[in-house]
Amino acid sequence: MPRRLPMRPAVIIGNMFVVLVCWIIGVIYYAYTFLVWLPKAEDNWRVLTLLAVFHVLFIMLLWSFVQAMTTDPGQVPVFWGFHLGEPENKRRRYCLMCNIFKPERCHHCSSCNRCVLNMDHHCPWINNCIGFWNRKHFILLLIYVLLVTYYVAFTMALAWIESIQWSLDTYYFSRAARDQEKLISNLIIQVAYMLNGVIAILMTMFLRFHITLALSNKTTIENLEKKGQPFVSEYDIGPKANWEQIFGRNKLLWPLPIFWDSGKPIGEGIYWKTAKSEEEKQRNEQQRRMNQAASPNRAVATGYGGRQALQQ
Repeated sequence: MPRRLPMRPAVIIGNMFVVLVCWIIGVIYYAYTFLVWLPKAEDNWRVLTLLAVFHVLFIMLLWSFVQAMTTDPGQVPVFWGFHLGEPENKRRRYCLMCNIFKPERCHHCSSCNRCVLNMDHHCPWINNCIGFWNRKHFILLLIYVLLVTYYVAFTMALAWIESIQWSLDTYYFSRAARDQEKLISNLIIQVAYMLNGVIAILMTMFLRFHITLALSNKTTIENLEKKGQPFVSEYDIGPKANWEQIFGRNKLLWPLPIFWDSGKPIGEGIYWKTAKSEEEKQRNEQQRRMNQAASPNRAVATGYGGRQALQQ
């Protein structure tokens, strides 16, 4: 099961990116909730419903963000690879930095200064590597960021247009406290909406990229090693099985950034099924079924031949 990351000085310094992300989230949340919709929410069930949906998505975003940031992406087990007789015949790679053998798809992260199981990439925005145990949380984070930004873009567009119209129609620097306060509010709304739009565009492309990788059982590092050229991963065992390797078999837990026993990723991030092994397994299963189907026919034929011999 996943473990929590220890707090190190490097982690604290790296959290500067996390602080920036939190500031952007805070600006968008403040503008959307306190400047645009809360003033209109009194005795208005439509606005209250709109805010309720927004907060459900926003809470899921924050939950996924915290889980992706604090969950250990996966460590190589102690003394793995030093024992004989383990079910792996490939030549093992050795990390000179960590002084350990590296399983398949394991890579050393220079930012975290450690080897990570099934490493996808190091994400500076959450100050953590994306690996075997937190890849689900990371993909969910992208999904909920995209949902929130699209939701804000559609439901805040009118307020953004009105704020621009007011700024154009009114003198920019006013001595009246009331106008000055409205000017600041409109500037916050405009900045928040533009930040939201930029994030929505970037997340659309980013999420599409990572969903494609997940369904084809690839990682960002493996894609970079192929220099972005199309390739078929040897670990591609079908879109459904690839997805379940990350999200688990319990479909009820797919939207939630938690595991439990029924929803954890399949495997331990060390040994991986390959397309070749799955094809061989299917051939063996088909051969076994053919043998079972042929056994009754052989038994009937043997019994019929035995009766003829006795009659003679």
